[in-house]
Amino acid sequence: MVYFKYGKAFHDLRIQHGFSLSAFEELGIAKSTLSNFENGKSMLSFDRLDFALQKMNVSPLDYSLMINNGEQDNYISIFDEIEHAYYQRNIKQLQYIYTKSIKRARTSKS
Repeated sequence: MVYFKYGKAFHDLRIQHGFSLSAFEELGIAKSTLSNFENGKSMLSFDRLDFALQKMNVSPLDYSLMINNGEQDNYISIFDEIEHAYYQRNIKQLQYIYTKSIKRARTSKS
């Protein structure tokens, strides 16, 4: 039940947006897999979770805020920055994000 909050948040979003468990089969996510995720028995891979969120028009940030009672996970904000820079083909921004992340990681280890 370690993953319960992730699955519960997804379940709530799925119901709120009017999707059935079978609606995600076209993405390669079996009903049983999604049910296990929603019940906290397993975790979905990031790419599958991202595809499922996209299908519901829910951003990873909104999902993260739901999981964390309105507080943003640091990694989600970094993914958003990376995604934005990537689609703009902004190599300098991607390099900056990388350098900033490395510095944060080193500082947190100290």
